Amino acid sequence: MRTTQPAIVSDGSSAAVVAWTVFHSRTGGPIQARRLAPGGIAGAVRTVSRGPVLSGFAPVLAGAAGRVAAAWVQDSDVRYSVLR
Repeated sequence: MRTTQPAIVSDGSSAAVVAWTVFHSRTGGPIQARRLAPGGIAGAVRTVSRGPVLSGFAPVLAGAAGRVAAAWVQDSDVRYSVLR
């Protein structure tokens, strides 16, 4: 699996979230994310977008109070998901 546009952000309470775009073809792929807890413990990979996202648009992350918002452009719209 090839990935592009990685991003990482603190969740504001000692953990972090990493997100990236999975590259399937020229039509793009889904946005996936994984929580990284203190001590390097990695959570499960979660697919946060529905359907492919055009490559070239990285997910934007912002974190606070143990939550992270991921936003991206899909079908000319801004989409988002809140990760806990």
